Amino acid sequence: MVSTTGSSEKPLSRKLGAKPGDVVRAVNAPTHHASLLEPLPDGAMVVEAAEDLALDHAFVLSAEDLAAMAERLVSWPRPGGPVWISWPMKTSPLFVFLTQDGVRKIMLPTRWVDVQVCAVDESWSGLKFLRRRA
Repeated sequence: MVSTTGSSEKPLSRKLGAKPGDVVRAVNAPTHHASLLEPLPDGAMVVEAAEDLALDHAFVLSAEDLAAMAERLVSWPRPGGPVWISWPMKTSPLFVFLTQDGVRKIMLPTRWVDVQVCAVDESWSGLKFLRRRA
């Protein structure tokens, strides 16, 4: 069964931009993350650590969590690869205080800019960041 969330009927793997053969790294992902990505494109895989990442998808509960890993997150994807940051929606029981604006406040100084937002599931939102062009 294809997992879709929000107003889009696209599966999460398509929302994130996963392509055939891509290596997707999940950081601090909820236990059901793999099922949210189904179906993955042919040959694509989700890992916890790897070289030559097509995209990075990190889940954070607080601004402190994100600040502690932001510089490392943006160093891992291959050139042109995005970093997705997900945080609990305000309606989620996981919500502490981090919001979309809080994610931007931490990530923009890394010289990465947000270009897309999506609902990951009923508890998590996500922002896609790409390296800012010089």
